[in-house]
Amino acid sequence: MPRIPKILVIDDVEVNARVLKHTLEKEGFQVGYALSGLGGRIMAENEMPDLILLDIMMPGENGLQTCAQLKANPRTSEIPIIFLSAVGEVQAKVQGLTIGGVDYVTKPFEKEEILARIRLHLRIREAHQMLVEQQRLHLQQLRDAQEAILVNPAELPDAQFAVFYKPLHVVGGEFYDVVKIDDGIFAYFIADISGNDVGAAFITSAVKALIRQNASPLFTPMETMRTMNSVLGTVLQEGQFVKACYAFLNRRKAKLSVIFAGHPPLVFLPAHGRVYTAAMESDVMGAGEMVSFGSQEIEVDQGDRLFLVSDGVLGYRDGAPWDQSEGLNTVKRILEHERSLSMPEMIERIVRHAAPDVQKARDDLLVLGVEV
Repeated sequence: MPRIPKILVIDDVEVNARVLKHTLEKEGFQVGYALSGLGGRIMAENEMPDLILLDIMMPGENGLQTCAQLKANPRTSEIPIIFLSAVGEVQAKVQGLTIGGVDYVTKPFEKEEILARIRLHLRIREAHQMLVEQQRLHLQQLRDAQEAILVNPAELPDAQFAVFYKPLHVVGGEFYDVVKIDDGIFAYFIADISGNDVGAAFITSAVKALIRQNASPLFTPMETMRTMNSVLGTVLQEGQFVKACYAFLNRRKAKLSVIFAGHPPLVFLPAHGRVYTAAMESDVMGAGEMVSFGSQEIEVDQGDRLFLVSDGVLGYRDGAPWDQSEGLNTVKRILEHERSLSMPEMIERIVRHAAPDVQKARDDLLVLGVEV
């Protein structure tokens, strides 16, 4: 059974409101009415009609003021509004359409005219809602696909890692992966594809495939990154690039090899010693074949921890821009003073300090922590 559209009439003259209600109900619509702008706004917020018929000339809060208030309210802003206006109210009509009305009907109006306009705008609203729902489902599918390619710590317990990831949009440009090379040998990868949009999200699948193909004992970490860079150069769009950090941990040899490609520094917390950052001047991936990546070798001991942190965590504080160096120093202070915490707890402290309300974050949030 099809849903019956709801219409709200706002008119200070009760006779006019009742006539419209009676006329539209005979056509099969659900109709309510209010005799003031304020009363109409309250009804609109509570009942969420599919369309509003709004008289312009009303005492106190006129129709233009009511329309502006309805459009300023996120709950009612998308409800289409048709103004009911007298013949001479040309300027008011123009102003009404400017502030958000979709149409107007001149009084006295013909029944067939107002019905035609109501049906037109209800069909437009329905088509718009269907389009929005289709796009929502499409983005949901993209998000599900993106989440499906992210490794969960429970799936790879011997990798001894924890992670926090929240994209800015439904899908994000930040990406991480953890690859088991052999017992005691793991590759940890974090990347930031330029642009927080659907286009950037598509590249994550390509990066996932590349890291899986090239993280191997057959290649040194530098060779892995250079091969990935060569391939990315053929698939990235003009002006698009990837900032990345690749950490190759060999627990057998107690050695960590880190390759930097324009990404923020790695933060290292020794089990016995002060926290420090590892970083090298480097180019981003996708900027051509002649790029220069930084590399660093670190001797590790059991209990050491390393953290890969995204720009979104370092570059903003409570939703406001923040100097990345200060963000990095804050991460170091948190790790130094919270050594007794578990890895997930440490990561939560880092994220919460940068974004106390993660819903107000200005960028993707990603922190990957590894324990040697």
